[in-house]
Amino acid sequence: LGNNADSVIFVNPLQGLWPVERYLSLLTGELPRLRDDSDGYGPRGRDFIVHVDFPAEVIQAWQTLKHDAVLIEAMESRSLR
Repeated sequence: LGNNADSVIFVNPLQGLWPVERYLSLLTGELPRLRDDSDGYGPRGRDFIVHVDFPAEVIQAWQTLKHDAVLIEAMESRSLR
């Protein structure tokens, strides 16, 4: 990955790949959807899926991403939320 003037890009793009923004959007949106709370899709939320247990490492990685200044800026500037 690399940065150009107004977005994140693949340095060596391959035909058929989604834009980087699409991957970031999917990545940052999946964990909240899988959570079993009032906002998630689990039984305590929308009840679309069964309860999912997350390993501590996954929760820690999510917290790291959630608080990463570069990712936050990219999401806000590119309307990925």
